Amino acid sequence: MPGKGFSVMGIGRVRGRALLVTAVALGLAAGCSNAGGSANAARPEKPVITVAVVPAVDSAGFFVALDQGLFKAQGLTVNFIPISSSETAIADQVSGAYDITGGNYVSYIQAQQKHEANLDIFAEGSVMEPGTQGIYTLPDSPIATLADLKGQTVAINAPDNILFLLTASVLAEHGVSPSSVHFASIPFPEMPDELKSAAVSAAVMPEPYASGAEEAQGGVPLADLDQGATTSFPVEGYVVTKKWTADHPRTLAAFYRGTSGSESSTSARC
Repeated sequence: MPGKGFSVMGIGRVRGRALLVTAVALGLAAGCSNAGGSANAARPEKPVITVAVVPAVDSAGFFVALDQGLFKAQGLTVNFIPISSSETAIADQVSGAYDITGGNYVSYIQAQQKHEANLDIFAEGSVMEPGTQGIYTLPDSPIATLADLKGQTVAINAPDNILFLLTASVLAEHGVSPSSVHFASIPFPEMPDELKSAAVSAAVMPEPYASGAEEAQGGVPLADLDQGATTSFPVEGYVVTKKWTADHPRTLAAFYRGTSGSESSTSARC
């Protein structure tokens, strides 16, 4: 369960729309209290923002919005910073280096439980689909089944994150104790070479890294993580600190409209 004060504001579109209404209302109220009047109400408080996300298929909605100018249409200039995992970005987000981050829910919840951050998950990023996250080996690998992973080293991008939990669940459902497998933290881009050198016996990868491994080293899927208890599992969300939410409600609403593909604007009279 999330730690005290943790807010999961956007798991699903209904909650996301509720946040949008709230954020816009807060922004309008702030605008009406200033001399600028209603014109300022629709303008983001911070028109240039830094957004850090993991460049994987789970972040596809963000990249579509960025490529198609949906953020620009909402008055935002978004500077994208690639990160290896949400876990590595949380401290930088708390320090103010990033305005918004996108990554797996588990790392954010863990940070909240440890009192490392005070966060709001304000929009859904993705849920798992077939073929988007999996365990991969090489064609000449002696690893033919999940049972063969006992006593072996498996590459994962960060310890105890969502990919670890998904993998542990799939292993357990196939009668393999996760504790019998050694997990090594390795960035996604380095996993194909680690497989080739036999430094690891398998690697847990999302798209597009999995396809890259297939092309570069002939990687083959051992197991799809979208199965059993983890079928359609919520994977990624977009996150801000609660202080950032309070300081930038109109910016938050504009970003949400961009990610949801809406270019509508809200106006009000003071």
